[in-house]
Amino acid sequence: MRSAHQVLDEILHSNSTLQFGLSNRLFNLSQLAKFLAPSVTARTKKEVTEGSIVMALSRIQRDLGNPSHPKTRFSFRNIQVTSNLCIHTYAATPERRRSVVNLTRELQNKGRSVSFTQGLSQLTIFFSREDLPRVKEVLTGRPLNAHNSIAVIGGIFDERFSLAPGFFNAVFQQLYTQGVNVVEVASTYTELLIYVEEKDMRIAFDTLYARFVRGDYE
Repeated sequence: MRSAHQVLDEILHSNSTLQFGLSNRLFNLSQLAKFLAPSVTARTKKEVTEGSIVMALSRIQRDLGNPSHPKTRFSFRNIQVTSNLCIHTYAATPERRRSVVNLTRELQNKGRSVSFTQGLSQLTIFFSREDLPRVKEVLTGRPLNAHNSIAVIGGIFDERFSLAPGFFNAVFQQLYTQGVNVVEVASTYTELLIYVEEKDMRIAFDTLYARFVRGDYE
């Protein structure tokens, strides 16, 4: 049967936010113990007191302050920004799906930046602001939502992070700390696209570049 310390070590190893908070002594350990108690109890299969969790967290916090302690260090190989974008979301009907597919093909043939995603009942098209008149002409009817001042921050990361728990959380946590709203997200195997409002573009880029490219604040 595993101890509370072993279970907490497993939880923290897969959660970069908790690692960061503990290593920088940002948490009230009593409150954190109360938050983690249900998870620890479920994994140890026995009742664990909050006091014992606090003691285990205190030991782990000391270990995290040791430079030799292994930490998950996430990074991007590079990131870049593209601005002057729009994002429109529509109710997905068969006719509108056909229109979006045809419009996407038309704009791609002109070398434009355009893509779309489909959900269960909605579809979203991402396109350059210069093509807004054409999109309005083809996709008639009012969109469910429209953002016409969007920038996308694209990051390329090592393939090992595609299987690492907490990678995306670590990225988004940096943006949330800065008060940046993430409008949309898209990803491929080793690329992450984060769509934000243009007013947040500079702070979002600078924050992610400093943390995940230069490696500041490790």
